Amino acid sequence: MFDIDIATIKIYGYPLIKAAAIFVVGLLFINFISNSLERLLSRFQSEYVGMIIGKLVYYIGLFFVIMAALDNFGINTTQLLGAAGVVGVAVGFAAQTSVSNIISGAFLIAEKPFVIGDRLQVGNIIGRVSAIDLLSIKLVTADNDYIRIPNEYLVKNSFVNLTKYKLKRVSVTVGVSYKEDLQKVLKILNEIIADNEFNKNKEKILSSITSFDASSITVTAYMWVSNQQTISSKSSLLKDIKERFDKEKIEIPFPQVVVHKEVN
Repeated sequence: MFDIDIATIKIYGYPLIKAAAIFVVGLLFINFISNSLERLLSRFQSEYVGMIIGKLVYYIGLFFVIMAALDNFGINTTQLLGAAGVVGVAVGFAAQTSVSNIISGAFLIAEKPFVIGDRLQVGNIIGRVSAIDLLSIKLVTADNDYIRIPNEYLVKNSFVNLTKYKLKRVSVTVGVSYKEDLQKVLKILNEIIADNEFNKNKEKILSSITSFDASSITVTAYMWVSNQQTISSKSSLLKDIKERFDKEKIEIPFPQVVVHKEVN
């Protein structure tokens, strides 16, 4: 009986101990490699790149460690891989949207069109990027709404990075009466733009006649400002225009409708 127990230990015990040792040592090793790689890439690339590559290395390494442990225990890994392939196909169909989002995230990493803190316009949504994850990015709007946008959507559709560059051109329009001297109006607009506190480019002063409308001529003032001050700068420019036009007696007409009365 004792001999049988010893034989059993030799047949099953030693391979089991060896397989367990391979698994534990392998797991510690891939944990060390993936964590070190994640920290390194986060330092020189971005946290998102480090997280993606780190997890990818971890799961690939874990797969090979498990295969090596099972092989040392005497399990035929070839047949196991065949069965895993069938299961993998089924899981792949079920998780194709998630996989597509992860792959799309990889494309966004390579292109790097935005980083955390940038303001994006996606369709009618405008918000600041608060997080970039495996499957999606998170935006926080000016009203403090939380919005999740899948990575796949960003790859397939256009979006605008409103803070990619430090300077941004804003424009405001105003209507003036048809009786006004347009040369004088444009000259005054240029002076208003040049003197505005938010103006960051004194050399690119521009105003133009935009359209002829029913009761006014529309003129537009353009000004280069910091990308963090678009709302404040437009408000300031409109205020300056109103105050200066009042001072110069330039009329900003109300919409008017002319009614012709027919007398029999």
